[in-house]
Amino acid sequence: MARIVNPPKTNTGGRPSIYPWKEWSDGLWREALRGTDYRCTDTSFQSAVHRHAMRHGRTAETRVTDDGVTFVVHLAKEAPCSATSPDH
Repeated sequence: MARIVNPPKTNTGGRPSIYPWKEWSDGLWREALRGTDYRCTDTSFQSAVHRHAMRHGRTAETRVTDDGVTFVVHLAKEAPCSATSPDH
């Protein structure tokens, strides 16, 4: 017969991020330096920025520079209030 046990700890899934996304996702333009802030290709880092933004319901912009990648993860915006909404 199966025994009673304490519930397992919640698994957050996946591995922890190697990038400080909380710090970098503040809506400010940032420059990540190739070889210092990331060690993959520029294209791979750009993809990581966009994936992070998409997973959190946000958008991002990226640009490759001579030294790395500049990027911004835009802050989430509230949906505009519709004039045809039943509340108005």
